[in-house]
Amino acid sequence: MGKLVTNFKVLNRDALIKKATELEQELEMRKGQIVASQEHIDTVEAE
Repeated sequence: MGKLVTNFKVLNRDALIKKATELEQELEMRKGQIVASQEHIDTVEAE
């Protein structure tokens, strides 16, 4: 029983790490989009 619980915790941790990594990448992507659109706004305002 103890072994099964440990395996589950390890799998769960791996899944959480994977999810966190995906979220981090998505966040970076969105930050890039925000920066790009902000630069676009600045360019439009400067014209």
